[in-house]
Amino acid sequence: MAESTRTHDETVDVVADDEAKRQGRANLPRLHAVKTDAAPDAASEDQPAPFNAALELVRAASEALEKMRTRCQEVETFAQQEVEYHRSQLAAADTVIRELDNKTVAQEESIRQLQAQLHTEFSERQRLQRSLDEMRGAFERMQEQLRAAEGRASAAEAWLGRLHTEIASAFSELPAGLPGAPGQK
Repeated sequence: MAESTRTHDETVDVVADDEAKRQGRANLPRLHAVKTDAAPDAASEDQPAPFNAALELVRAASEALEKMRTRCQEVETFAQQEVEYHRSQLAAADTVIRELDNKTVAQEESIRQLQAQLHTEFSERQRLQRSLDEMRGAFERMQEQLRAAEGRASAAEAWLGRLHTEIASAFSELPAGLPGAPGQK
């Protein structure tokens, strides 16, 4: 195994230079910022400082990853709740739309029935109007016939009046000895 020729300080400088490249990643501790507060045990005393720093960095990254997993689960749970909420809203909206569609169909059927009834009533009105027009025509013809009959009756009455006058005149001119002459019994 080949050992790195860089010292601990050079490694810290390289890590600091790469800081700008790491923006947008999880905030992980830098190698030079890692300090161990606990009393070093025998195994860690044998390890060089960069190895301990890298180990702490891995532990911190693992903890950050676990926190991110937990946060992702929370976000997924929230997203699932949002999806369920919106599904229920869509189902409710769909139910309302169906009810409105059913009402619209019922109203359209009512309108069709009313239109059919109106058409029937209009046809009946037209038939009654034709009957009324025919009756008015018959009435006017009867009035005309009545006027003509009255004219004929007046002419007949005048003729009868003249006839009566002539008959009376003729009887008055009959000789006195004839039966039916005036003054005869």
